[in-house]
Amino acid sequence: MIKEETVKKLALILKPIRFNILELLTQAGEPLSIDSLADKLEESRAVTSFHIALLEEAGLVKSDFKIIEKPTKKKKGRAGQTYSITEEGMLLFQKLKAFLNEL
Repeated sequence: MIKEETVKKLALILKPIRFNILELLTQAGEPLSIDSLADKLEESRAVTSFHIALLEEAGLVKSDFKIIEKPTKKKKGRAGQTYSITEEGMLLFQKLKAFLNEL
């Protein structure tokens, strides 16, 4: 029998924007910033942040800080939060995508 927690996570992923976020993170092969995700999704930063937060809370996405812009002589560098898909997120996403491709 399938666990209730797994069903909730699958339901979370089935929202198109969240599915697309996981697909982008899978394809990128490296952590992405909110700005990068929002640009690729053609969504606002606020909407993207909201959906990333739900995915992170469910353990499907993880965040970290990294240097986004290196310092130059004229400008300070900038660190920012980046996001990547977790192993669990990757597994659920790949299984769901394979299932949907069979339909």
